[in-house]
Amino acid sequence: MSEHETVKGSEVWISGNAQREPAKTALQCPLCEGNEISEFSSAPDRFHLRTQRYRLTRCNHCTCVWLVSPPLPGEMSHHYSEDYHNAIVKAGETSAAARWEQQRAMISRFKKGGNILDIGCSSGGFLSTLNAANWRLHGIEIAPETAEKARLATGAEVFTGEATEAPFLPDSFDVITCFDVLEHVYDPRQFLSKVQEWLRPGGIYYVMLPNIDSWVPIGTDWSCQDIYSISRPNPSGMS
Repeated sequence: MSEHETVKGSEVWISGNAQREPAKTALQCPLCEGNEISEFSSAPDRFHLRTQRYRLTRCNHCTCVWLVSPPLPGEMSHHYSEDYHNAIVKAGETSAAARWEQQRAMISRFKKGGNILDIGCSSGGFLSTLNAANWRLHGIEIAPETAEKARLATGAEVFTGEATEAPFLPDSFDVITCFDVLEHVYDPRQFLSKVQEWLRPGGIYYVMLPNIDSWVPIGTDWSCQDIYSISRPNPSGMS
């Protein structure tokens, strides 16, 4: 990703190929491929109020934390329930202008318009706040009904399905955004490679990801769909 400027150092990555099984080993970091690994924690899926405990492992080099033996792609419908999707849609649409003000301000520091892709766009909450006269709107959303809501609400071109299967051409976008999505990805390296391919020279990739060291992910609503998280990102480990 060194050819493109990463906007915001808070967090990094997105939604990959659901047909690929996650790694069954905890001996190598799936992000930087480092092998200095330590146990991080074990926790239940608090979002769904379930009791099964999941094991979390940390890379001592890049600080990536990942879920060992996460649910397989075919099992994810059990975890991505209707209640889950409704909660995500509501969070993105409620007071959208204020909700996305910081993100719009950050992007405007670098780009005033062009082609923008929001990966994991949900019902279009973020895209709906952009000036359509300056931006050509695109999105990726895995849930068909939610993707259609985004099209109707924003007029955006929205691809329905896995992000890495989207048919966008290389050098298509001036800005790619990814808000609270990358932690759900099975193969972050594959996904980031696709993002790099889609970005134009000088384009920006703006990503947000939960901080596993905060009290929120483990203490309240950590969910087993959150396959990856990072904290205090080490740029050298994510180049």
